[in-house]
Amino acid sequence: SELIRESPEEGRYYTLRASAWWARQEEEQALEDYNKAIDLGYDDPDAYSSRGLFHAALGNYDQAIADYTAALKQGADDDAPYVNRAAVYMTQQKFDEALADYTKAIEVEPNKPSTYQQRAIAHKLRGSAEDAIADFDAALEIDAEYIPALMGRGFVWFQQEQFDRAIADFARVIEIQPEAVQAYNNRGFNRQQLGDYANSLADYNKAIELAPEFALAYQNKAWLRATSDVVEFRDGAAAMDAATKACELNNYEHAPDVKSLAAACAEAGA
Repeated sequence: SELIRESPEEGRYYTLRASAWWARQEEEQALEDYNKAIDLGYDDPDAYSSRGLFHAALGNYDQAIADYTAALKQGADDDAPYVNRAAVYMTQQKFDEALADYTKAIEVEPNKPSTYQQRAIAHKLRGSAEDAIADFDAALEIDAEYIPALMGRGFVWFQQEQFDRAIADFARVIEIQPEAVQAYNNRGFNRQQLGDYANSLADYNKAIELAPEFALAYQNKAWLRATSDVVEFRDGAAAMDAATKACELNNYEHAPDVKSLAAACAEAGA
């Protein structure tokens, strides 16, 4: 602010103050300073790219896209405007546009696993599992321990009913990050699809141990206990306990939790 008082026509100072506003989570003031900087003729690509972030955070998606586009026209030489514009397109479910931007970003910076992983998600949502797997593979070639790619690929394997491969990816996540709650739950669910109920139940219990308020693990445990085709794993009382906990955690507002409770009641004869 002192620099601005001394040189009120220096746009760069407004961008610096905007960053400080943003750090204080005062988005409107940050956006106002970026507007001022650009109005004063400060046309550095970072000014547009940064203002685009603020617009995106505030839900002003068309303005965000316009700013990322302006940053590119002003000669931005990094991948950020492409990646950020792609993220906005993803929010708008414009997957073709997002894919094009992620591809451009990879051309600019080919060694970032995160960009391949994000493009993989765009492929998945567009309905191309094969292309999604290829991009998850590419991310993992760059960083074999990149957990978002392992988690993403594991989920696609599950959707393709390749449960063994899904289990392998979630197991790898657990090796890297032993407290990865979602990975235990996901591995347990895939094990359940293969009839490996003992290990599936162990995974659900581990997820619950690590995160006692993780409703999905309780729900999955309830379904296993209520519907297993192996008698020794059927336990109506345990199913009711798990399903009730899932319902309570979500205030009885999540239909799959309530369905699991209904199945548990049926098994228990309640």
